[in-house]
Order: sequence, then C-alpha cells, then structure tokens
Amino acid sequence: MSDRLESLAARRELLVARGAVQRARAALAVVTLRESLQWRRSAAAIANSPRGRSALMAIALSLFGGTRAGRILRVAALGIGVFRLARSLARARGPRRP
Repeated sequence: MSDRLESLAARRELLVARGAVQRARAALAVVTLRESLQWRRSAAAIANSPRGRSALMAIALSLFGGTRAGRILRVAALGIGVFRLARSLARARGPRRP
C-alpha cells in the first residue's frame, strides 16, 4: 500500500511540474505573439481591405442596430465632408503671409 501511495505522490508531483512548465510556455507564447502584432498596421490593413470594411460594418450594425448605425454613419459622413471642405478652402487661399 505504501509503495502505491508513494507512486501516486510522485506521479502527482510530476503532473504538477508539467503543468507549471506548460503554463510558462503558454505565457511566453502569448508575450511573443503580443510583441509580433503591430496593432496600428493591422488596423490599417483591415480598414483598407474590402472584406475588413464589410466585417466592420457588420459588427457596427450588430452592435448599434440599423437606425443607430445609420445615424452614426450620417454624422461621420457630415464630419468628413466638413473637414474636406475646410481643407480645400484652406488650400485655395494659399499659404499664409505674416
């Protein structure tokens, strides 16, 4: 009986040690993955791809609903239009002279 208990205790210690090693490896893999991802470049790539834009639109529609997303898009389009108008007017005036 004692040999069996010692065997079980040794097996348990081995399994606990293996679990600790696997957790350390997983933590290292997460850190490596996090360092390899560059979020700005990834976000720009998603926004510039047609599939990415449609996925973002689908997510926005599912989160906000059709009418709320429509309102948000109208406001965003208006803001972009005003920005472009102001930029073109500023360029048309030419450089400022002191």
